[in-house]
Amino acid sequence: MKSIRLAASLVVAVFVTSCSSVKHTDINYLKSEYSASTEEPTLNIFQPKDSTKQHDVLIFVHGGNWNSGSKNTYSVLGRNFAKNDYVTIIPGYTLSPFANYDTMTQQITEAILWTKENIANYGGNPDRIFLMGHSAGGHLIALATMNPKYLKDD
Repeated sequence: MKSIRLAASLVVAVFVTSCSSVKHTDINYLKSEYSASTEEPTLNIFQPKDSTKQHDVLIFVHGGNWNSGSKNTYSVLGRNFAKNDYVTIIPGYTLSPFANYDTMTQQITEAILWTKENIANYGGNPDRIFLMGHSAGGHLIALATMNPKYLKDD
């Protein structure tokens, strides 16, 4: 009986969080030599349904020890942030051994720049972008923003 209640609660939770956002999947964001020889990474966007105002933007980079993980694992997080009025970007990046941390950081940098240039089309405010990540994703965000090699002050 407990397992039936738990399953029902999960179904309701997914339904409720997914109703308050629009998900755009597998959007290409790379435009440089930092695309990898394997399948090119893409990003997902979770947009609040309220499109009458510009929303703050959150870029969340997934973790996975640089050799595993996926942007798709964090869809629940993207929907939850969108439900709370954030346009949420979850980019994928090429994993090891097909890329090293430098290439991964360049790709995340491009995701940040793509967001700045395109997020208004999804109801986001390009002047209010916040960054966060889990595990390796946090490391990649720190590298992209703290090392002048990656994200220039423009």
